[in-house]
Amino acid sequence: MTSIHRVRPAASQHQRGVGLMEILVGMTIGVITLLIVMQLFMTTEGTKRTTTGASDAQQAGSFSTYALERQLRLAGTGFAHMSSAIWGCPLRVWRSNASMVPLPNDLSPASTTYVNHFKTPIDSGLSGQSLRMTPVLIVNGGGNADADAGSASPDTLIVMAGQHESATLPYLSTNTAPSTTSASIVNTVGINQNDLLIARDVNPTPGVTDCRVVQATDAVSPATAVGVVPNPVNFAGGTYTPSSGTQALSGYSGSFQLGNLGSEPAFFAYALGSDGTTSDSLLSYNLFGGALASLADNIVNLQAVYGVAGTWNSPDVASWQAPTGVWAANALMDGSAASADRIQRIRAVRLVIVARSAQYEKAADWTAPTLPLLSDLNGATPAANMSMTFSGNAQRFRYRSYDITVPLRNMLLKDNV
Repeated sequence: MTSIHRVRPAASQHQRGVGLMEILVGMTIGVITLLIVMQLFMTTEGTKRTTTGASDAQQAGSFSTYALERQLRLAGTGFAHMSSAIWGCPLRVWRSNASMVPLPNDLSPASTTYVNHFKTPIDSGLSGQSLRMTPVLIVNGGGNADADAGSASPDTLIVMAGQHESATLPYLSTNTAPSTTSASIVNTVGINQNDLLIARDVNPTPGVTDCRVVQATDAVSPATAVGVVPNPVNFAGGTYTPSSGTQALSGYSGSFQLGNLGSEPAFFAYALGSDGTTSDSLLSYNLFGGALASLADNIVNLQAVYGVAGTWNSPDVASWQAPTGVWAANALMDGSAASADRIQRIRAVRLVIVARSAQYEKAADWTAPTLPLLSDLNGATPAANMSMTFSGNAQRFRYRSYDITVPLRNMLLKDNV
């Protein structure tokens, strides 16, 4: 018998494992690949953060301009159609017998309240003058600003507006001797319980009579015979009606008007400052309630100018005026006939807002730039040559500027209703 044997081939004498050289080459390739990937990741992440920061600045600027534009379009609601005696009238507001306007002492620059966090405090621009009735008041912060030096000098914007859903025309009194707690008026249509009314004497006594806010405390029904039956509106016990000191309508003549501001008037001051968390915020301060609110972060400048008509009854903007000289806040609030005439010539407000990204870049992308503000007005009005410079660390951020013009529709229509 023949035996069959399988013979296995001998192992190759050249077969062996991975050597040190191959390991080193593989590690080198791996490290290089890792470095490339990490560099791409860091570049992508940096671009993402920069883009996100710029987007945040754009959102903050867009929201700020929207909020201010919305409020400015309401300016004058509830009182713009009253007699011309309303303009420059000293404003008096009480809340639970505490004086809200004139501005209380805690708005002084030495105060430790949040209001002192305004970069341009309200009362610094008034220079001791009373706050008077006006659709809008610009408190000048100084114009030019250096973002890095911390010397940004933004303007403060004060807007006065009612927010009644329907009533805009004034109510005329029928009193021969007005009570301190009520008034009789020709027609009460549109007056609801808790509405705030602003009273203005048609025949004011200079230096004595002011514009006072009172609150309707009873439900009011329209007259059965308008203009024949007097319709009383009671103010006693209202949160915004004083019960001590200067009474509601004391000192008024028998002829006065009431403007309806609605239940929640929007008398606000808008300024840049600190909300206690962020140093550069757009803040709103409620002149009626004394509350401070932060609207948007990383807003670094706010500048505004008036668009004014040539005469009190012209609807057209004839020129743009910076809040300086006779258009400065303290000049418009001096109570003179000339200032009252200027107030009723305000037809529009043009403002520019500069927003900054929150992302701090490693290196500046530009050198000593200057951002012109309202540059097309240069050489034409006192608003010329307003600008903002960026030096030092300020160049490590990205900025967005927004320039808008807002017509004051109540001032455009006040003499055409």
